[in-house]
Amino acid sequence: MARLIFKNSSRIFMLSKKLTTLSASLDADIRLVDKNDSLCYIEKTDDGSYRVETIKGKGLEVNGKFVKHYKLKFGDLIETGEDTAVFLDEHEHEQKPVESKSYKNIEYINDNNELKSLSRIILNQLMDETFAEKGMVLLLEDGEPTILVGAEKDGMEFLSGFSETIIKTVLLDKKPLLSNNVLTDERFSPSKSIAALKILATMVVPILRNKTLYGVVYLWNSNASRPFSNSTLAITGFYAWIFSLLVENEKLKQGMQTSLQRVKTNQRLTEWHHLISLNPEMIHIFEQCDKLAVTGSNIVFYGEQGTGKKSLAKTIHDLSDPRAALVLLKLKNKTTDVLSDELSLLSGMDSVAKGGSGKIFIIVDGLEYLPEELYSAMIANIDKFHSARWMFLMERNPDAGETPLDERLKTRLGEIIIRVPALRERSEDIEPLAASFLDEFCAVYSKGIRGFTEKTGKTLRSHRWNGNVAELRDVIKKAVMNSDSDTLESDSLGLESPDAKLTPLGKAKGEFMKRYIKMALEITNGDKIKAASMLRVSHRTIYKYLED
Repeated sequence: MARLIFKNSSRIFMLSKKLTTLSASLDADIRLVDKNDSLCYIEKTDDGSYRVETIKGKGLEVNGKFVKHYKLKFGDLIETGEDTAVFLDEHEHEQKPVESKSYKNIEYINDNNELKSLSRIILNQLMDETFAEKGMVLLLEDGEPTILVGAEKDGMEFLSGFSETIIKTVLLDKKPLLSNNVLTDERFSPSKSIAALKILATMVVPILRNKTLYGVVYLWNSNASRPFSNSTLAITGFYAWIFSLLVENEKLKQGMQTSLQRVKTNQRLTEWHHLISLNPEMIHIFEQCDKLAVTGSNIVFYGEQGTGKKSLAKTIHDLSDPRAALVLLKLKNKTTDVLSDELSLLSGMDSVAKGGSGKIFIIVDGLEYLPEELYSAMIANIDKFHSARWMFLMERNPDAGETPLDERLKTRLGEIIIRVPALRERSEDIEPLAASFLDEFCAVYSKGIRGFTEKTGKTLRSHRWNGNVAELRDVIKKAVMNSDSDTLESDSLGLESPDAKLTPLGKAKGEFMKRYIKMALEITNGDKIKAASMLRVSHRTIYKYLED
């Protein structure tokens, strides 16, 4: 005989009859509500199994899907519309009245957010229902499990019996594990931490929803005579599903908060055509370019690669005379012969200009990389097209002493020289630019990413961005292409997390001790007793170091 245990009301329905009816009728054994007009029954077959059969309607909702014909398995969840029932074997250990336990909640994150508060309440309830003495909820952060909340019965050591090997296996398999299964699994035989489970009952269940793995629920106690069973596994699976809903809701809120922050930021954001900034120096450059666009002046933009010099020059072209022939001459990483040929082609630009407004707009990128033997050819072109608009993009200030340009060439560049700051000098622009690129590439790749998490913002802000805006744009592009989440996660950026820059204190202490003991052994020519005496430690410490 089997039974149905209802989660909310704690009712137990024994399936003692040959047929158990389920419908909206008041005469049904189990009533279905919420506009469900199905008429179903659960049949106990001759072989002792139980089947769901549908007489009319769309059927019964089992494990989140409607079925018309289905063989029930222990642990299945049946939705009745007002409560959820768990299908269990009567031979599983009986559900006893919930004992009132005093749990000490373990805090691992400083901020007391709503996700933590709800998770703590649900974990305590789960531990009461499964008779667990200790438990915790771990969530994945950049691929690594991190404890969100934990609880223990008073007087117990929280992490005793804790096994990282089991957690990693559950995360890999995406399937739950019980201690009795672990002890017979050959994959765990080399693990020393599994030995502790011989005196513990352990259960680890993945927090999984829509094929997305969020973390695990870990429960254990010291009573191995009453191991966790299939019924407690079904209960924990139900709570793990609730945790998945909480995490999804939190991610959605984070995405909305990120979008809201972007809206607030945009109120102060200056947009100059397709370029944006919060930085006063960049805003001043936008204002300068606005005034210079209507003039015919030549301009030098200098600054590190990827800062947006070319975008500024092209915007001035669009504002001043978009019909003017636009020519881009890139000088970096080219041989003298190739550059000589390109300068020769530049001399024949008259025909190109005739196709538009008759004017030419020339952008020279990397003038400082022009070989000295081609200075005369470049000067000749500038003199020939004296009526053209010239934009020079350089990494160094042409007025600086280290810039290898002779005076003849410098005098032809014009008097307007604008420095474009590096992205790390205008850190307030990192997140608005990232959000702008996120919107751009979500449209290109048809992705529904709402924003990025707080940790993603922290990672973006802490990165040095030696490649400047160009590097940021490329990072966001790749992250959007590879992301399947509704928010942009930190690990999808492919950047080192700011938290990874510091070695954990325990590990750093251990590494220092090893180096220090090695120095002592070198001084004593390998004499372990002398080294121990010098360091004022037991000789066993030296031997332990050598074993490691």
